[in-house]
Order: sequence, then structure tokens, then C-alpha cells
Amino acid sequence: MTTDAVSRVASDRQHSVVLLHLLTGASLGQSPAQRGLLTEPVREGIGSGIVLDNRGLILTNAHVIESAGEIHVRRPDGTDVATTLVGSDPEADLALLRALDATGLTPAVLGDSDRVSVGSYVVAIGSPLGLHHTVTAGVLSARGRQIDTTGVEFLQTDAAVNPGSSGGALLDLSGRVIGVLTALMSSGGENVGLNFAIPIITKSYRLD
Repeated sequence: MTTDAVSRVASDRQHSVVLLHLLTGASLGQSPAQRGLLTEPVREGIGSGIVLDNRGLILTNAHVIESAGEIHVRRPDGTDVATTLVGSDPEADLALLRALDATGLTPAVLGDSDRVSVGSYVVAIGSPLGLHHTVTAGVLSARGRQIDTTGVEFLQTDAAVNPGSSGGALLDLSGRVIGVLTALMSSGGENVGLNFAIPIITKSYRLD
């Protein structure tokens, strides 16, 4: 793997993988009169997403957005744009959002996860701990891993993934998305090189 190849992927996809800013709380969208004296504090969360088209369609994990009352996409200029939920499949852990303004967002190119060999170099891009467009690199460590009861056969990689990376992109060295970053495995919640992505080519899921 050459530094030039990773740099090229990072540059080409800098506007294709976005940070998701999540707000949760029963009082979201309510006026002070509606909220009354007792309010639930608004909580914040962070995730990642992959831009799929020029109209702001974004793919992410269902677990990233499952409890969010409001979901915003952070554009390259640093501004947040509201989204609407298109559909979600918790079993497949996939969800689709639509950014209300797609200015500055560039669709990613989808690859063929079935044709990527174990040992091939890969690049991961996400927003771990809110650090937008963090780039890590490694190899495809294994394929067909079953780490839960969903039946999904995950791609395994040693490219570093941390909380906030979920929904980000696993890419080949041509910059094509081969997976959606989803999980890491460790005893303490920190990255130890056992990281997993949903293959971009997998069985059909219903998003509703």
C-alpha cells in the first residue's frame, strides 16, 4: 500500500463521507410553553454517513439514528443541515436519510464487495469521537464474519474504527465503497484492530 494511494482516496472522498450530529430529547421542537417546567435534557450524539446521490441521500447504520429526535449533516463548510428519515431496517442495521440541502456533498462511488480479496488494502473514513473525515488504512482481514444474530456476513478489517465511525465508509484503493463501518470488537470498547463493516453488496433489505 502506498501513501499516495491512501491520500488519493482521502481527497476524492472528503465530501462523500459526512458527520452526523444527533439530538435526542422529549422537548426537542417544543416551545417553552409546551415544555413546561420539567424538561428532558437534550443529549447529543455523533455518527457517520455515506452520500449516495446528488440530492443528499445518505446511508448510515440504523443503530446510529435509532433514538435521535433530530439528525443533522455537517457539510464541508462546517454548517449543519437538517435531514429527514427515508427508511430504516434495524435488523440489517441500515438506514437512509435525506439532507434538506445537498450543497457541497459529493456522491460516493459504490464498489463490489464480493470481488475484494482478503489481504487487499482498504481505507476507512468516518467521524470517530466527532473528528470529521478521519482516515485510517489497513487490510481486509476476513470476510463472512457473523458477529451477531442477524445473519449478516460482515467484512473484517484492521483499519482503525472507533465510536462515531459507525455509518462511515470502508473503501478500496480506487475509492469505491465496499462496506459500511458498523462495529468493533474488544473487551474495553477501544480499537484493537478487530473492526467490521456491512458489505455494500448483500441481500436485499427493506427500508421502511
